[in-house]
Amino acid sequence: MNHELSRLHDLLNQSLALLDQAAELVEPAGIEPRKETVKMLGRAVGEILHARKGIYDIDPSLKAPGS
Repeated sequence: MNHELSRLHDLLNQSLALLDQAAELVEPAGIEPRKETVKMLGRAVGEILHARKGIYDIDPSLKAPGS
């Protein structure tokens, strides 16, 4: 397995977790416009998932079993 690819995979997963946390904080933080902010976070998640799919195409062993 390529070490750099594995590291990139880990960073993408960490980014997804951070975006999820950020989305949960939008409403309590009083960020306006909420809908647009959540939409932007959603687009970022989509881009990360797309990048992660590219990694799986290169090295399927990085994909979690059953996913």
